[in-house]
Amino acid sequence: MKRILAVVFCVFPAYLLANDTYDPATGIVHMPNVKVGETNFEVNLQHQGDLVFSVASADPIIMPERFSMEWLNGKTLYDVWYGGGFDSYGNDMDGDVPVVAKIVFEADGTAIVTGLLNYQNETLTYDVDSNGGLYFDGDPSLIAVVCGSTSQYLRADFYENGETSPETRNAFFFTEEDAMNAAKLISGISPCS
Repeated sequence: MKRILAVVFCVFPAYLLANDTYDPATGIVHMPNVKVGETNFEVNLQHQGDLVFSVASADPIIMPERFSMEWLNGKTLYDVWYGGGFDSYGNDMDGDVPVVAKIVFEADGTAIVTGLLNYQNETLTYDVDSNGGLYFDGDPSLIAVVCGSTSQYLRADFYENGETSPETRNAFFFTEEDAMNAAKLISGISPCS
């Protein structure tokens, strides 16, 4: 008697696989951001044999009221703003433009920034002050403060030197696709209500 082995493959869009990781020791595929309807989930899939996968855990992404090192560590966010940008040679662009930068927040306090639209690649350090303000390269004179969120992004205003009106307004998206789509539509980011 011959056995027929049927193999079923799940095909995910390429952009979803970019941040997914596989641990061969445990057989878990970690998917940090899976959107179902209007809810974002952090999902771990575990291999159950015969190429069948089950959901090992699925937790909604908890929206913080303020930044914290614990929340940022290991996250990938897509920072979108309308303002100063850089051309492909690293030169300042004239006028305000939509900007998208992918930021990977490493556990050691390093932020790997990849310019996706009108920005450059760079590696920065990051930290969070006692009030939940995010700042980069050890310079707390310009801090980002969470001021709202949706299922697609966190809204943050950047304040310079303790000013009461924001220097810039940013949206930290959870997916590259949402960030790039938003950048196509913006000519500015509205203030938090």
